[in-house]
Amino acid sequence: MLEIRLFGALRLAWQGRALPLSGLPKTGPLLAYLLLNRLHSVEREHLAFLLWPDAPEATAKANLRRHIYDLQNALPPSPAHTPWILRTARTLQWNPQAPYWLDVARFESLGETPEHLASAVDLYAGDLLAYLDEAWLVYERGRLAALFLGRLQALIEHHTAAGDYAQALECTQRILRGDPLHEEAFRESLKLRTYRP
Repeated sequence: MLEIRLFGALRLAWQGRALPLSGLPKTGPLLAYLLLNRLHSVEREHLAFLLWPDAPEATAKANLRRHIYDLQNALPPSPAHTPWILRTARTLQWNPQAPYWLDVARFESLGETPEHLASAVDLYAGDLLAYLDEAWLVYERGRLAALFLGRLQALIEHHTAAGDYAQALECTQRILRGDPLHEEAFRESLKLRTYRP
């Protein structure tokens, strides 16, 4: 199974071993975009202009062709009849039938029980591809960060209601480590410090 993590930094593992994704500069962003849009095919032309917005059309399209080739070579051999990437003359799509695990997909799929909320926040190892400065990432990064904060807040409420103030406080501290000016978490942490188990 190919394990892919996008929270914090792009990391791949194949059959339990780290898989370095070295190659051309936009190979990682190309893979990330396909994964984040895995439920539908993406026009090649759209991808070319998205990844190389300032390049002439011919250059952007040539860059995309080189990076697709580079990505195919960087990924492990795919199982028979199950390519990692579905390709047509006009479109690309990450193959939803391929044997892979994606942290973002798992994070989004987990339910609202305390156990699921805890598993979800544990998956969040940092903002989505935090090291990448790409305009197309801004919305998705913000959406997932908001979902993460919402799940932490739900955990705070659960732990507080259960009288587990130490765990609730740890959740507020996790929010504050990411955003020291988060007023609600700061107020919540002050309140929780006054409680006695």
